[in-house]
Amino acid sequence: MKRSVSSGDMRKCRRTRSTLAAGFTLLELLAVIVIMGLLAALAVPALKTFGQAEAQAAGSRQLLDDLGRARQWAMSQRTTVYMLFVPPAFWSDNSAPGNERAWNNLPSTERTKAARLFDKQLIGYNFVTVRSVGDQPGAQHPRYLSEWRVLPEGIFIPTWKFTYNGPPVRIADPAPPLPPQRYHVVSPFRWTTPEMGIPFPSVTGSKEFRLPFLAFNHSGQLVSETGPGGWQDAFIPLARGVVSASYGVGGVPQAVIPAVSERPPGNSTNAFHLICVEWLTGRARVIRQEVQ
Repeated sequence: MKRSVSSGDMRKCRRTRSTLAAGFTLLELLAVIVIMGLLAALAVPALKTFGQAEAQAAGSRQLLDDLGRARQWAMSQRTTVYMLFVPPAFWSDNSAPGNERAWNNLPSTERTKAARLFDKQLIGYNFVTVRSVGDQPGAQHPRYLSEWRVLPEGIFIPTWKFTYNGPPVRIADPAPPLPPQRYHVVSPFRWTTPEMGIPFPSVTGSKEFRLPFLAFNHSGQLVSETGPGGWQDAFIPLARGVVSASYGVGGVPQAVIPAVSERPPGNSTNAFHLICVEWLTGRARVIRQEVQ
């Protein structure tokens, strides 16, 4: 049985087809585009901040793990383990006195190895011992315990931590809920001396370089930081931002101090992120202070 179609139903169908054919007006499309643009503009900074925070957390985890590894190596091998860091301009006296002479005296094979560290300034580190269990007293058999490692992209150790014989930096830490103000006194790295017999950039390199370092003894204690009262804790600040190394033809790293940009500016001392290594136990932990 066929159903008859009334004139009212036909008019309704025509209106529906007409509405579908019309679609959105230009004004409606522009409004949608503007709203999407505003949402994107609001979301990008938040995503960028989230990415930086994730990189900083990853850098903290990596450094905590490697500090713990250096401590364990020192205890298991009954020796002192040195954690060396790659300073800016390590090939010249702009880093520390005597480094330019040490660089010029490097054999060509060792200079090639050192050149691979040009793009690891402020972010690279390794572990070295100068003697091990079974060595004769006074004998030295240096060993590198790892490949050169780097911090995650977007994280670096700020340049002021590498100032040779520089003054300490006082970083304010609010003591809730009331004053007095607390401070973290962060000293620049201590630097090796030729007398310590630490070769660079490998076991067959030069022992004349001065390099920033931390050291753990056979008991797992931190023995590289000293103050008026004796041994003291060490602090390693981790900054957010960009370290831009210089590359030549074929992507070869160049002997140029990298351009550094903290993002946001000053976050190594304001919205700080410190790795604290306790001297007595040698254990490391994180201290954070975010901008309120």
